[in-house]
Amino acid sequence: MKVDYKRISVIFHDFLMVSLAWAAAYLTRYQYSLGDAEIQSMLQLLPVVLVVQGIVLWRVGLYRGVWRFSSVPDVWHIIRSVAIGTLAISLVLFLFTRLEGVPRSVLAFYAVYLTLFLGVPRLIYRIYRDQKLQWSNISQRKRVLVLGAGRAGEMLVREMRRDDGYLPVGFLDDNSRLKGASVHGTQVMGCVNHLPEIVNSLSIDLVMIAMPTATNS
Repeated sequence: MKVDYKRISVIFHDFLMVSLAWAAAYLTRYQYSLGDAEIQSMLQLLPVVLVVQGIVLWRVGLYRGVWRFSSVPDVWHIIRSVAIGTLAISLVLFLFTRLEGVPRSVLAFYAVYLTLFLGVPRLIYRIYRDQKLQWSNISQRKRVLVLGAGRAGEMLVREMRRDDGYLPVGFLDDNSRLKGASVHGTQVMGCVNHLPEIVNSLSIDLVMIAMPTATNS
Protein backbone atom coordinates (compact mmCIF):
# COMPACT_ATOMS: atom_id res chain seq x y z
CA MET A 1 0.00 0.00 0.00
CA LYS A 2 1.37 3.38 -1.04
CA VAL A 3 1.95 5.80 1.82
CA ASP A 4 0.56 9.30 1.22
CA TYR A 5 3.38 11.33 2.75
CA LYS A 6 1.84 14.65 1.68
CA ARG A 7 -1.36 13.94 3.57
CA ILE A 8 0.61 12.72 6.59
CA SER A 9 2.63 15.95 6.56
CA VAL A 10 -0.59 17.99 6.41
CA ILE A 11 -2.06 16.07 9.35
CA PHE A 12 1.18 16.55 11.31
CA HIS A 13 1.06 20.27 10.51
CA ASP A 14 -2.53 20.57 11.71
CA PHE A 15 -1.85 18.69 14.96
CA LEU A 16 1.08 21.02 15.55
CA MET A 17 -1.18 24.02 14.91
CA VAL A 18 -3.78 22.65 17.35
CA SER A 19 -1.08 22.38 20.01
CA LEU A 20 0.18 25.90 19.30
CA ALA A 21 -3.34 27.32 19.33
CA TRP A 22 -4.06 25.67 22.69
CA ALA A 23 -0.84 27.03 24.16
CA ALA A 24 -1.40 30.49 22.66
CA ALA A 25 -4.91 30.57 24.13
CA TYR A 26 -3.54 29.98 27.63
CA LEU A 27 -0.74 32.50 27.14
CA THR A 28 -3.19 35.14 25.96
CA ARG A 29 -5.70 34.45 28.75
CA TYR A 30 -3.04 34.72 31.46
CA GLN A 31 -1.19 37.56 29.72
CA TYR A 32 1.93 35.48 29.11
CA SER A 33 2.38 34.79 32.81
CA LEU A 34 1.53 31.14 33.44
CA GLY A 35 1.86 29.61 36.87
CA ASP A 36 2.58 25.94 37.54
CA ALA A 37 -1.13 25.16 37.89
CA GLU A 38 -1.96 26.72 34.52
CA ILE A 39 0.91 24.94 32.76
CA GLN A 40 -0.13 21.62 34.29
CA SER A 41 -3.75 22.14 33.24
CA MET A 42 -2.73 23.10 29.71
CA LEU A 43 -0.50 20.04 29.25
CA GLN A 44 -2.89 17.56 30.87
CA LEU A 45 -5.79 18.62 28.65
CA LEU A 46 -3.78 18.87 25.43
CA PRO A 47 -4.16 15.15 24.50
CA VAL A 48 -7.95 15.48 24.82
CA VAL A 49 -7.90 18.57 22.61
CA LEU A 50 -5.74 16.84 20.00
CA VAL A 51 -7.93 13.74 19.83
CA VAL A 52 -11.26 15.57 19.70
CA GLN A 53 -10.12 18.25 17.25
CA GLY A 54 -8.33 15.68 15.10
CA ILE A 55 -11.48 13.57 14.76
CA VAL A 56 -13.51 16.65 13.83
CA LEU A 57 -10.97 17.81 11.22
CA TRP A 58 -11.03 14.37 9.64
CA ARG A 59 -14.81 13.98 9.68
CA VAL A 60 -15.47 17.43 8.24
CA GLY A 61 -13.32 16.50 5.26
CA LEU A 62 -10.48 18.98 5.61
CA TYR A 63 -7.95 16.43 4.36
CA ARG A 64 -9.78 15.74 1.12
CA GLY A 65 -8.73 19.13 -0.19
CA VAL A 66 -5.41 19.96 -1.85
CA TRP A 67 -3.44 22.89 -0.44
CA ARG A 68 -2.51 24.13 -3.92
CA PHE A 69 -6.21 24.60 -4.71
CA SER A 70 -7.27 26.01 -1.33
CA SER A 71 -10.20 28.38 -1.80
CA VAL A 72 -13.32 29.76 -0.14
CA PRO A 73 -14.91 26.30 0.41
CA ASP A 74 -11.74 25.21 2.23
CA VAL A 75 -11.90 28.29 4.45
CA TRP A 76 -15.49 27.33 5.27
CA HIS A 77 -14.33 23.79 6.12
CA ILE A 78 -11.72 25.24 8.48
CA ILE A 79 -14.19 27.57 10.21
CA ARG A 80 -16.74 24.79 10.57
CA SER A 81 -14.10 22.35 11.85
CA VAL A 82 -12.87 24.82 14.44
CA ALA A 83 -16.39 25.71 15.59
CA ILE A 84 -17.51 22.09 15.91
CA GLY A 85 -14.19 21.10 17.47
CA THR A 86 -14.33 23.86 20.07
CA LEU A 87 -17.89 22.90 21.05
CA ALA A 88 -16.94 19.21 21.23
CA ILE A 89 -13.87 19.97 23.33
CA SER A 90 -15.98 22.12 25.66
CA LEU A 91 -18.50 19.30 26.07
CA VAL A 92 -15.85 16.63 26.73
CA LEU A 93 -13.99 18.81 29.23
CA PHE A 94 -17.26 19.66 30.97
CA LEU A 95 -18.17 15.98 31.30
CA PHE A 96 -14.79 15.04 32.75
CA THR A 97 -13.67 18.16 34.64
CA ARG A 98 -16.72 20.44 34.81
CA LEU A 99 -14.34 22.91 33.11
CA GLU A 100 -12.55 23.47 36.40
CA GLY A 101 -9.29 25.28 35.76
CA VAL A 102 -10.28 26.04 32.17
CA PRO A 103 -11.53 29.62 31.74
CA ARG A 104 -14.16 30.03 29.03
CA SER A 105 -11.95 32.66 27.40
CA VAL A 106 -9.29 30.01 26.76
CA LEU A 107 -11.72 28.15 24.51
CA ALA A 108 -12.65 31.38 22.71
CA PHE A 109 -9.01 32.31 22.14
CA TYR A 110 -8.30 28.75 21.02
CA ALA A 111 -10.97 28.96 18.30
CA VAL A 112 -9.60 32.25 16.97
CA TYR A 113 -5.98 31.11 16.97
CA LEU A 114 -6.73 27.75 15.40
CA THR A 115 -8.71 29.35 12.57
CA LEU A 116 -5.71 31.56 11.80
CA PHE A 117 -3.11 28.82 12.25
CA LEU A 118 -4.95 26.44 9.92
CA GLY A 119 -6.02 29.00 7.34
CA VAL A 120 -3.03 31.30 6.88
CA PRO A 121 -0.43 28.60 6.01
CA ARG A 122 -2.81 27.17 3.40
CA LEU A 123 -3.33 30.61 1.90
CA ILE A 124 0.41 31.33 1.83
CA TYR A 125 1.11 27.97 0.18
CA ARG A 126 -1.60 28.63 -2.42
CA ILE A 127 -0.08 32.03 -3.28
CA TYR A 128 3.43 30.55 -3.38
CA ARG A 129 2.39 27.75 -5.74
CA ASP A 130 0.49 30.11 -8.04
CA GLN A 131 3.44 32.52 -8.23
CA LYS A 132 5.89 29.68 -8.81
CA LEU A 133 3.81 28.36 -11.70
CA GLN A 134 3.34 31.84 -13.09
CA TRP A 135 7.07 32.54 -13.37
CA SER A 136 8.46 29.07 -14.07
CA ASN A 137 9.56 28.22 -17.62
CA ILE A 138 7.92 31.33 -19.08
CA SER A 139 9.81 30.97 -22.37
CA GLN A 140 8.43 27.43 -22.84
CA ARG A 141 4.81 28.24 -22.06
CA LYS A 142 2.22 28.93 -24.74
CA ARG A 143 1.21 32.58 -24.82
CA VAL A 144 -2.59 32.66 -24.65
CA LEU A 145 -5.04 35.41 -25.55
CA VAL A 146 -8.51 34.94 -24.06
CA LEU A 147 -11.62 36.16 -25.84
CA GLY A 148 -14.10 37.18 -23.18
CA ALA A 149 -13.33 38.82 -19.83
CA GLY A 150 -16.49 37.59 -18.14
CA ARG A 151 -16.99 34.77 -15.68
CA ALA A 152 -15.90 32.07 -18.13
CA GLY A 153 -12.74 34.01 -19.00
CA GLU A 154 -11.94 34.57 -15.34
CA MET A 155 -12.25 30.85 -14.61
CA LEU A 156 -10.12 30.00 -17.64
CA VAL A 157 -7.29 32.32 -16.60
CA ARG A 158 -7.47 31.08 -13.03
CA GLU A 159 -7.00 27.51 -14.23
CA MET A 160 -4.17 28.50 -16.59
CA ARG A 161 -2.30 30.09 -13.70
CA ARG A 162 -2.23 26.64 -12.10
CA ASP A 163 -0.85 25.02 -15.25
CA ASP A 164 2.79 25.59 -16.21
CA GLY A 165 2.00 24.92 -19.88
CA TYR A 166 0.07 28.15 -20.54
CA LEU A 167 0.74 31.84 -19.97
CA PRO A 168 -2.35 34.11 -20.12
CA VAL A 169 -1.16 37.30 -21.80
CA GLY A 170 -4.37 39.28 -22.11
CA PHE A 171 -8.11 39.48 -22.71
CA LEU A 172 -10.20 40.83 -25.55
CA ASP A 173 -13.86 41.58 -24.87
CA ASP A 174 -16.89 42.98 -26.69
CA ASN A 175 -17.37 45.52 -23.92
CA SER A 176 -15.06 48.45 -24.76
CA ARG A 177 -15.47 49.85 -21.23
CA LEU A 178 -13.45 46.93 -19.87
CA LYS A 179 -10.31 48.01 -21.73
CA GLY A 180 -7.48 48.51 -19.24
CA ALA A 181 -9.19 46.45 -16.55
CA SER A 182 -7.35 43.53 -14.96
CA VAL A 183 -8.58 40.03 -14.12
CA HIS A 184 -6.23 37.95 -11.96
CA GLY A 185 -3.39 40.21 -13.08
CA THR A 186 -4.21 39.74 -16.78
CA GLN A 187 -5.16 42.93 -18.63
CA VAL A 188 -8.06 43.50 -21.00
CA MET A 189 -6.24 44.71 -24.13
CA GLY A 190 -9.24 45.92 -26.12
CA CYS A 191 -12.20 44.74 -28.18
CA VAL A 192 -12.50 41.47 -30.08
CA ASN A 193 -12.20 43.25 -33.44
CA HIS A 194 -8.59 44.07 -32.52
CA LEU A 195 -7.75 40.36 -32.54
CA PRO A 196 -5.39 40.24 -35.59
CA GLU A 197 -3.20 43.15 -34.49
CA ILE A 198 -3.06 41.99 -30.84
CA VAL A 199 -2.09 38.46 -31.89
CA ASN A 200 0.80 39.82 -33.97
CA SER A 201 2.00 42.45 -31.51
CA LEU A 202 2.01 40.11 -28.49
CA SER A 203 3.30 37.00 -30.31
CA ILE A 204 0.24 34.99 -29.28
CA ASP A 205 0.52 31.20 -29.69
CA LEU A 206 -3.06 30.30 -28.83
CA VAL A 207 -6.44 32.06 -28.74
CA MET A 208 -9.01 30.64 -26.33
CA ILE A 209 -12.68 31.58 -26.58
CA ALA A 210 -14.51 32.16 -23.30
CA MET A 211 -17.61 33.84 -24.70
CA PRO A 212 -20.80 31.76 -24.43
CA THR A 213 -22.46 33.92 -27.11
CA ALA A 214 -19.57 33.68 -29.59
CA THR A 215 -20.37 32.54 -33.14
CA ASN A 216 -18.21 30.92 -35.77
CA SER A 217 -17.67 34.29 -37.39
